[in-house]
Amino acid sequence: MKRLLVWVQSWGMVWKLFVILFVVTVALFLGMAYKNYKDSEVLYKQVITNDSKELMVRTNQFIDAYVENIKSILSILSAEREWSQDKKEIIESTLRRYGNLNQLNIKTLYVVTENGEVFTNSQLYYDILGNPNLPGLYQRALENANALTWSEPYNSLLSGRTVAFMKPVKDNNGHVSAVVIGEIDLENLAIRLAPLLAGVHQTFVVITQEGNIVTKDNQSLLLPYDNTVVPSRIQPAFVKRLSDLEYGYNEVEGPKGKLIIVKSLANYLGWNLFSIYDENYFYQSVSSLYTNARNTLLLWVAALFLCTLIISRYFTNPIKKLVVKMNKVRTLDVPLKILDVRNDEIGSLITSYNLMMDRIVGLMNEREQNAERRKELEIKMLQSQIGPHFLHNTLACIHSLAQQERIHEVEATIRSLSGLLSYSFDKISEKVQLRQELESIGMFVQIQSIRYGPHFDLQIDISDEARQCEILKLSIQPIVENAIFHGILPTRKPGIIQIRAKVHGQSLFVYVADNGVGMSKQKQQQLFNNREGSNRKGRFNSIGFVNVHERFRLHYGAPFGLKLISKEGAGTVIRIKIPIHPNP
Repeated sequence: MKRLLVWVQSWGMVWKLFVILFVVTVALFLGMAYKNYKDSEVLYKQVITNDSKELMVRTNQFIDAYVENIKSILSILSAEREWSQDKKEIIESTLRRYGNLNQLNIKTLYVVTENGEVFTNSQLYYDILGNPNLPGLYQRALENANALTWSEPYNSLLSGRTVAFMKPVKDNNGHVSAVVIGEIDLENLAIRLAPLLAGVHQTFVVITQEGNIVTKDNQSLLLPYDNTVVPSRIQPAFVKRLSDLEYGYNEVEGPKGKLIIVKSLANYLGWNLFSIYDENYFYQSVSSLYTNARNTLLLWVAALFLCTLIISRYFTNPIKKLVVKMNKVRTLDVPLKILDVRNDEIGSLITSYNLMMDRIVGLMNEREQNAERRKELEIKMLQSQIGPHFLHNTLACIHSLAQQERIHEVEATIRSLSGLLSYSFDKISEKVQLRQELESIGMFVQIQSIRYGPHFDLQIDISDEARQCEILKLSIQPIVENAIFHGILPTRKPGIIQIRAKVHGQSLFVYVADNGVGMSKQKQQQLFNNREGSNRKGRFNSIGFVNVHERFRLHYGAPFGLKLISKEGAGTVIRIKIPIHPNP
């Protein structure tokens, strides 16, 4: 009976060891198989995306060639110097001839003279229906009298849904005497693009930079339509979402499931081309890969089951209790000690194990405490580095104002300096509401305006919702200070600093923009690499650009922080992105 009990206990241990080995090995194998499957999927996605991008590049080249053809037609017509009622029949005949020769591209041609006379290749229809859009198109052409101009899509009584291209006609004195206007056939353009980009599981949309649809595949069922209007149209919210997408690969929910959308760079006209696929079709080639992986996995699991069962039976019973205890260690958050007291080698192993667990837990607690302390000290250090030169210069400025008996400015500057120092030295919280940070910036800008005069103007456009959001203290002020000293003042002329903020989704976006000197790519890289900042003498504090960026990442994680966009001679825009409700 005793031998039977021992055998049952031993067999139970074998099964426990078997389960552990089998589950762990299967989990590792599943992880590797899943990773290989996902890598293959990503590779296939890249291939399809690259093919789609190449096709879209060719399509954009087609659109550019299409525009060049229209431009050539309008340039030929604009070479005519005389447009008057005396030549009406000749003009109309010329327009009809060019319209017939280019009817695949241009639906209707117009010539609008400066005294309001209109000639067209469809004169009879125009005399009956008219075209109320012509005066606006004429004025738009005059605003850019030296180049080809085009409009946003609109509805024309003669051409239907169209886009107009305008070319001014100048007389020998350089005076604009007329404007040649061509309304293109967008329906025909869609028909010509369809063989390249449309199918049962694929469609396309062309959208202007203003967010208006130029043309689309009218036969596709992949896009969400608003059927409450006649004719039906793509839902405006979906069009807006398309316009906001990043260039390249994107995933968007459609009316019948997820859509894969590849957005191309703008062409000559500034139009964006969107190639849209049904996700199921997009990944249909991956399904065979999934089937092969599944069959292989089943064979491996069966073989692994047998191998693991055989190997697990060779584990010996003396270490059973130790293995059972150690297998219960799933986390180091709570120390799990083995309470059995033994005087043999297993007892020594258990004692060493318990000491190791105590040491590990102690080291982890010590590391967490040091990390929190280091974070606190770093933040306090960054917040407390008030520049002595800034205080000296500000006090000297106040002294100068007092000598000039500019009492109101003295009082305002003292209030600003007092408030700014109080805000900086306040250790109650490292986070404040955005409105408090803006108040401190207002005080800082007031002091700088007294020192440097009206060389810059601060403009703030913040929504009420954004004002209530929390942000790290003294995180925007160094950016504004950098915009003043490195953006506006080097131009030696008045400039503008804009602060805008909005809440989008679960994130707060703050934009600090200036129209100063801007910076080169090399200088932008140096700005992110230079921890101490450049030439901080005379500044309010020594918090550099990279310090602000690292503070955000330290508190909120790698996805958040600063993003810089700058162009020499045009200015700089810095975007701050932080979560509204960060994880504790």
